[in-house]
Amino acid sequence: MRPLPVQAYTMASWRTAIVQLDYHINVESQFYSVPYEYISSKVDIKVTKDIVEVFYKGNRIASHKRLTGKFGQFSTNHDHLPAEHKLFVDHTPVNALAWAEEVGINTLAVMRYLLKSAASEKQGLSAAFRFKGLARKYAAIEIEAACTTVMKIATAPTVSVVERVMKSQKIPAPKTINEPDYGFTRGAAYFGGND
Repeated sequence: MRPLPVQAYTMASWRTAIVQLDYHINVESQFYSVPYEYISSKVDIKVTKDIVEVFYKGNRIASHKRLTGKFGQFSTNHDHLPAEHKLFVDHTPVNALAWAEEVGINTLAVMRYLLKSAASEKQGLSAAFRFKGLARKYAAIEIEAACTTVMKIATAPTVSVVERVMKSQKIPAPKTINEPDYGFTRGAAYFGGND
């Protein structure tokens, strides 16, 4: 006779599901993510006491620790999200404040105001997300200069006010230090001036 296996046999049940538009599947009123490319696909699900595994055409595409307790919980793997959703998921008050602090002290002051003055955290994060979006069009020095101006003239700064100030003011590009300006120095010999 052979010795018993090192790991005990684990009972599993199988079922099928269609991946929902939010790239999650429902297993006993708990929700588990799969890569978003599989939205609307029919998948096979293996459920054990501890693990939920999701298969598509025989290939495992996701594995999660099984959720227990309160119904309606979500287990979402960050890698399963589309790129545009990752940006929003990563967007927290802490991350927003860290970004603002890197830009400058007045940008941080505006960000704090946006987060604190909003009626709800969701609205505050929405404003912070729009504010951070300015970095796609403007340099950090421009954002900080505009926020410095806004903090001097406005008691309730908004993203719109900051953007208007940025469009109206011209920020000079910073000069590089220790770079001598010799101009065009090829000399007369280069141009055939040695007669």
